[in-house]
Amino acid sequence: ILNSCRNISHNLSPEIFTLNTLSESIDELCESVENTLQVQLDGDAVAWAILDTFAEDQAIHIYRILEEVIHNTVEHAQASCIRISCTADREQIHICYTDNGRGIVAERGKRGHGLKHIESRLLILNATYAPLSDIDHGYRLSFSFPLESSLSESKQSNTIA
Repeated sequence: ILNSCRNISHNLSPEIFTLNTLSESIDELCESVENTLQVQLDGDAVAWAILDTFAEDQAIHIYRILEEVIHNTVEHAQASCIRISCTADREQIHICYTDNGRGIVAERGKRGHGLKHIESRLLILNATYAPLSDIDHGYRLSFSFPLESSLSESKQSNTIA
């Protein structure tokens, strides 16, 4: 029981953010699956640097979103590569995740817990998002959220980790 409690505690507040920035943590997350998938991180260096200025609670949401889509790709998509790009304009950060897997095959009206958690985190970030899945043509999740709210403390009193 003690080990279970310790694991839950570590998962709620990842130690990775005490040692690394968000962009470094994303890079390490991607490195952890490179034996299974080809990973490409690209976009604007300034945008990746902006991610590193976010409050920890927001950084956790972004990290967990990417962690979940990567997990889904590894477990279900039969993909050989993923791509994560990060860009910014004056008002928003844009993150786009794509894989070349088989797409999401779900029963009508049913979504797994992982997709529900992703959506909850996107709502907390005040993000606009567009998931796109074509059978045998991969999965894509694009999301954007305001820079203004990213740079200030989150207004959420309860953080989902």
